[in-house]
Amino acid sequence: MEGSMSKHSAENHAVVDRVERPCEECASLNLSIEKFVIEDDKAAEIRPSLDSLRLANERFRLGTLDSITERAGTCPLCRLVVNSIAKDFLRDVDATKAICHLTWEMDGRLSVDPRRALGEKRTRRLRVTWSDASLKAFESYLVLAAPIKYANSDLDYPKQLNKETQFLGRRFGATENKKNLIREFVRLCETNHDRRCTRKIGIENPFLETLMEPYFGVIDIENDRLVPLPFEETDERLEFEAYAAVSYVWGDTGMMDYRTKIENIQSRRKSGGLAAIIRKLPKALAQSIRLVHDLGIKYVWIDALCIVQDSSHSWNLNARAMHLIYGNAMLTICAADGESQTGLLALDEDQRPQQQIGVYAEGVHLILHQPPEISIQTSKWNKRAWTFQERLLSKRCLIFTRGQIYFQCRSTGMSEDIFADGKGRGWSLDLVQAPLQMLTELKQRGMWFYAHCVYLYTLRELYEPLDILAAFSGMCKLMEGTMQAPFAFGLPTSHFDLALLWEPVDLLALLDYKRVSEEPKYKDIKFPSWSWCGWKSDGIQYKPQMVDGCLSDVQAWLLGHTWIDWHIRDGHGTLRRLWDRECSFTDRSTDDKWRGYKAPVRPADEPTMSAPNGSDEQSSAESTSTATKQMRRKKRTRLSTGTSNRRSSSSFSKKDVERMRKTHKRMSEDVAEREGYDSYGRPLTGSPPDGIQYRKQLEFRLTLPEDPYHVRISDSNQPVEGLKEFPDQPFLQFYTWRASFHVVRSNESEFEEEDVGATRARCHITDRRGDKCGSIIVNKEWLGKYEAIGQTTFEFIAISDARSFSQQEFPVWTYYLPKERVDSEWDLYFVLLVEPFPKEGIHRRVALGKVFKAAFTLSDDEWKEIILG
Repeated sequence: MEGSMSKHSAENHAVVDRVERPCEECASLNLSIEKFVIEDDKAAEIRPSLDSLRLANERFRLGTLDSITERAGTCPLCRLVVNSIAKDFLRDVDATKAICHLTWEMDGRLSVDPRRALGEKRTRRLRVTWSDASLKAFESYLVLAAPIKYANSDLDYPKQLNKETQFLGRRFGATENKKNLIREFVRLCETNHDRRCTRKIGIENPFLETLMEPYFGVIDIENDRLVPLPFEETDERLEFEAYAAVSYVWGDTGMMDYRTKIENIQSRRKSGGLAAIIRKLPKALAQSIRLVHDLGIKYVWIDALCIVQDSSHSWNLNARAMHLIYGNAMLTICAADGESQTGLLALDEDQRPQQQIGVYAEGVHLILHQPPEISIQTSKWNKRAWTFQERLLSKRCLIFTRGQIYFQCRSTGMSEDIFADGKGRGWSLDLVQAPLQMLTELKQRGMWFYAHCVYLYTLRELYEPLDILAAFSGMCKLMEGTMQAPFAFGLPTSHFDLALLWEPVDLLALLDYKRVSEEPKYKDIKFPSWSWCGWKSDGIQYKPQMVDGCLSDVQAWLLGHTWIDWHIRDGHGTLRRLWDRECSFTDRSTDDKWRGYKAPVRPADEPTMSAPNGSDEQSSAESTSTATKQMRRKKRTRLSTGTSNRRSSSSFSKKDVERMRKTHKRMSEDVAEREGYDSYGRPLTGSPPDGIQYRKQLEFRLTLPEDPYHVRISDSNQPVEGLKEFPDQPFLQFYTWRASFHVVRSNESEFEEEDVGATRARCHITDRRGDKCGSIIVNKEWLGKYEAIGQTTFEFIAISDARSFSQQEFPVWTYYLPKERVDSEWDLYFVLLVEPFPKEGIHRRVALGKVFKAAFTLSDDEWKEIILG
């Protein structure tokens, strides 16, 4: 909400006291206190008319923007509606076509349990919506203000929280009292909220390791220096000093580079070493530090000052610990008013917007309230990729945006212009789109949470493209606790076949490694084409119509419709299985349909991974350590032949090679006969590869230019650790079906409304006879390059089973199979269109599509070894 700026909160009272008569349209709403406040014990006395019942349950057309603007001069309600839109934005809107509707919305917190709702006070609000999509950023609520006697609620705020004020509008107090209000928000959370906000941390928590690491430090505000965070280890608890974190948009550091670097870190470690820098910091950072100190918190973490920015060592280690740094902060201050130079406008008397208040009738004072998520989502801060995990990983966020303050934690949310209830609970509908509320989905269905996070994250802007994985690494660590498996280049290995089925929203282009920063932390970074992190995009999604058949029962799909034995190259060039039931654990999602590959049932005392923020009963540090020791005891290595069209192995004789091949076959046969499951927990019977093909999966032959002499396979129960001298290489190696098909641009006009994106085109996939056997969406520029030279044939690899084609993918059913459309379920493969790069010895992903299984001959000639890079 934007409007003219006020210098004194008393100006609000002048607006409140001015009583005006509403226009004829607004008067027909017949607003009263009883319409905003519902008392169940008075329900029997209410005898609403038919018209009032209709108004309460249908949209009310207030009119076009130009007519509302014309009436705003004399009508208080129309004036509030017009004032919800920024003045400089009105010039760009067609006021004759933008229609405003008002809709009643009721707080639904207590109505979930009718027994608890008896006798409780509930409230309604009027939602202001617009037909013009460009005005969505200015949608708002008309909220009944609390009685005028609560105008000075900054003083003794807790005593103002009662049934008379609950969820009603609150008048802004003086700016100097804002810090007291913030203290009360934090106190209400600490005193009344559940374990999500108040859980104590055990001594086994992985944050203990971070506290002891030499790379982690904070700002000591009282002594103006960088220090390690003080902590104490007792027999039962890890006690550490409270600290706050700051999330902000850097902006241009041009005139005064305040970052900590190798050259100044030692001076900043000394008492007073940061004093001069803190005085010159951008406004948002300086105000945040003062606010933290005024809240009684002695320490604060700010990335630009606490991380040695020109050290890849310091930067990478801190980036991997973001989930712990933000997750254990007492409070995260989110400066969402603009860039760091903008400041925290709610604390600046000269910059605060005037609160919009109007009087509809005697005692019916209305306050214009912006829903928190609409204010936040339209901010520049919310569009930056780094701030996604900073907000989602935090225990409590104090968000400054559009001159207002919003408090959000893992239990609820509170706004400065709305009274909470006595337990610190905000209005329930304010939480609908709040990211912190998504965390409840993580425990229930981890893969859904992952897919949703990837979509929201990749919609954001990233100043440095090669930060794409670092800015998401904290989220990966958080999800590992539920999914019970490490991530490979941003994809969960516990659901790897499903994780590969991502698609771009529109633009998709490989990262340009030549146009990145020369800072040391980006040296030697390479991302794979098979992961979304290897691309520049406008967003990545798991498109419902593409993955529809997989989501009804994710685990059943993974176990019954996938078959590839995925291996990845580690930093030494050795192949390692991505996931292995012998040393892994099944995803802990409470909804078992969303679980991943299936591990054997283990004794109750065997360790499991738990959430890195300490949200589960057993710590991930302790369990991972124990599991690692078990893995190391079982560590072995194997060798496979290493032949290709470039190099052949000369390290072993033919006799040695033949003996090793026989050993591999015998090992595979033993496993298959003993358990009947492959290493991903999939039953061998009924899987696409027959017994011979399954045994061939470990006969890797292809080598790479940097690892040219032979193929080495580590036992897959070798531990996977995030901090390694040589990180994993971006290469997947595996066997699957490979075939060549034609790709032809579609001219279908029947589904022009399908949104494939401006840069992409839907294409037919046809077999060598020219019959359509599949569908795919590819980049127009990539397609045009090959159309110009007349090339239509490309390579495809099958990666898993798909259930069916959508109407858009196959608008005309040609009976490629002698079946009706509804009878052809699971007759398809998900396929990747891939491009070969012979000099590098790899293929790269181009696009995801679907093809009839019958288009593959499923012969030994098509069962190929692939290196996907």
